[in-house]
Amino acid sequence: MKMIDTIDTILFDLDGTLIHSVEDIQDALRLAYQRVVGKSDFSFDKNVIGPPIREIILSLTPDILEDQCVELIKSFRHNYDESDFPKTIVYREVKPLLRQLKKNNLKLFIVTHKRTVTSNNILNKNAIRAYFTEVLGVDYFEGRLVTKVEMINHIMQKWGIAPERLMMVGDSVGDIQAAKAYKIASVAVLNGYGSTQELLESGAQYFVKNMGEISKILKLGKGMSRQSLLKK
Repeated sequence: MKMIDTIDTILFDLDGTLIHSVEDIQDALRLAYQRVVGKSDFSFDKNVIGPPIREIILSLTPDILEDQCVELIKSFRHNYDESDFPKTIVYREVKPLLRQLKKNNLKLFIVTHKRTVTSNNILNKNAIRAYFTEVLGVDYFEGRLVTKVEMINHIMQKWGIAPERLMMVGDSVGDIQAAKAYKIASVAVLNGYGSTQELLESGAQYFVKNMGEISKILKLGKGMSRQSLLKK
């Protein structure tokens, strides 16, 4: 596989990038809302998936009281972790891509706003955990929430990886912004949970309509341009 420049390490977002998980998240949230506030008839759109759970709750119910928010987070985590993620699936292009990347000796990491143990459980259940050198979740550093910018910095420092060797792949503007913080290559995935229009305006270097197109970028150094996508 012909690499673009010096890239030998890829950082992947999880929800909406590698896995489709919206139904399980929605189910766990509805149960939490029913228990804590007595109703669960909020409007839920896939575009809210991606940020930490506190931000999702505040986007759904901006007037929620702080003590209710805390209880909702606890209830959601319990519901979600106990569910065994029955409706979560790996996008069909992902496993062939991961096999191809590992065959070509790329290091692969997960950077996600899910908790680390939850992420590992989902990856293990779907038989893809072994492809990744490390999984970094929002609780990776004990006692505080971790941003994706911090996750990227930690990976560079811990594993001695220079920015020019990294590529970030994600389906949200936040993923692209985190990559831009260290001037690393970025790929916006357009079939995930993020707004396509916002991603097209995010400053990502490459755009793909599904994960299978990542290999084209690595082989040829050519991804779809923003202009070509806008014409479609």
